[in-house]
Amino acid sequence: MYTKKLSISKRFQIATTAINNAMSNASIAAYMAALGYDAVKMNEGKSLLEQTQALHLQKNQKFNEQKAATTTRDTIRQKIDTTYTTHRKLAKVAFKKMPIWAEALRLKGRKGQTLITLKAQVNAFYTTALNNADIHTELAKFKVTVQDLQDIQQQIVVLENAEALQKQKKGAAQQATLARDEVFAQLDEWMKDFQAVAKAALAQEPQLIEALGIVAKR
Repeated sequence: MYTKKLSISKRFQIATTAINNAMSNASIAAYMAALGYDAVKMNEGKSLLEQTQALHLQKNQKFNEQKAATTTRDTIRQKIDTTYTTHRKLAKVAFKKMPIWAEALRLKGRKGQTLITLKAQVNAFYTTALNNADIHTELAKFKVTVQDLQDIQQQIVVLENAEALQKQKKGAAQQATLARDEVFAQLDEWMKDFQAVAKAALAQEPQLIEALGIVAKR
């Protein structure tokens, strides 16, 4: 029997069977039509079911897109984080006796853990390093080239774009869920009423009522 406590797939399965059987079985259709559930009313339920199924598929697609965007963002972040960690360790060695440069490169304290703090540190490090010849000259002694510094600085822009896309996809997924849930609530209500009417219409026909996924009282 259909109830909103069931899983989404189970609700779709029961509703599909119930509506299709109620419309295709002439005996059931006649009993239901006598209590107001004629072809027009049944098509209303069928339309709600099809709309809910379509919105559910759309919601799943949006969540898959969000997941892909999140994976892309995290992969770029990890690449930057790994390289920055190495460059930061080398910079600490290179500028251990140069506190002014160490401070400018934000080498003191812990490395940022959140995306926001990490981006701030990475931006400061690579912008400062690229804008000061003395700094990238010192880093070059540890095989960190200007091109290496520029590559990560460019990756920061890529990361920001990936982050913006991920937020966009997340918002779209949330909107798709809300749209699906709104129509699903209408389907739940329609099925609740449909089953109540079916029990009344087919009270003397246990085999027919069971064809709608409703357990007949014997």
